[in-house]
Amino acid sequence: MNDLALVLDIGGGTVKLGLSTDSQPSISDNCVYKSKNVSNRQFIGHQVEECKNLSSLYGTFPFKKGYISNWEVQKQILDSILDSFFESKSFAMADLNVIVTEPYFNFSSTKETMNEVFFEDYLVSGLVRTNPAFLSAYKYQREYTQHMSRYSLVIDSGYSFTHILPVADGKIMKDFSLRLSIGGKILTNRLIEVTSYR
Repeated sequence: MNDLALVLDIGGGTVKLGLSTDSQPSISDNCVYKSKNVSNRQFIGHQVEECKNLSSLYGTFPFKKGYISNWEVQKQILDSILDSFFESKSFAMADLNVIVTEPYFNFSSTKETMNEVFFEDYLVSGLVRTNPAFLSAYKYQREYTQHMSRYSLVIDSGYSFTHILPVADGKIMKDFSLRLSIGGKILTNRLIEVTSYR
């Protein structure tokens, strides 16, 4: 099990989860939904597929402005997703090392809370916190280039923001990074607005 790791990409809109040997991750909404029509029923992450009337849903997101702001909701979502993922496995999360993505330029208090959640609540044996740009640059260079380049440019468009990040020698060049306040949420809402009035 030492070479097997759980890779967890916690984003503002979705959580992607898989083993390091998997070709594709499983994807779940990073949200707790409640229905206006069904009292006392929550749909956590991937459970939203069980809802018969999606138009009656409203959601609680653990992210605000690109950072985890509600660990209680985030933990509830992770518990549900991880329980579902490991129910068919012959091993537990405590047997694995975990690679988890975190927001760019994350706050130290959020990093500490993330460490506490994974080591104390999930009892993982090892944890690596990294950002998506580093993993993307690493994967691209391993699969698509003849030699490992020292430099790359990653454009990461997520739920809340788009980041443009130069990576040099495996590190983000913070002084040259750009964060745009345009992401999937804004683009989706704009598309709905444009198509609704036609």
